[in-house]
Amino acid sequence: IGEKIVLNLKEEDRKTSSLVRDTKVIDYSELRELLKYQTKLTLLCSDCLPWHTKIPLINDLDRRTMRIFKYIQDELGADAELNILYGRAMGNLDVDDFVDRLIELLSKYDGTYIPAPYDDIDAWWRDFNGTINYLVQSYKDYM
Repeated sequence: IGEKIVLNLKEEDRKTSSLVRDTKVIDYSELRELLKYQTKLTLLCSDCLPWHTKIPLINDLDRRTMRIFKYIQDELGADAELNILYGRAMGNLDVDDFVDRLIELLSKYDGTYIPAPYDDIDAWWRDFNGTINYLVQSYKDYM
């Protein structure tokens, strides 16, 4: 009996890990283009701090995903280097360094899968790559 349990656990591990591997690839060039656009719009606001709640894609990692990626938004907002780069960009709208650092931090979560809070939920809400791709596509029309 113990041997059957171990085999079942190993089979279950394979099922779970395949969910992580089935994620789509993030289109980083489109992500970069969208973040540059959204960051520049945010910089034009006089009251756009904290920035991580104003850039729509970053805000939606918390808001539109039932808060399952809130920890990422919190980490971005607390990153000292990112905040310095945002402050530098405020004066001249040169957002390249800021966006590069932002994408570097976001890419740490490439392939992250979080179990859904309940069964009847859109798949992109629990898959980081799918969520990023979904948000990029949903905002492309506004550019």
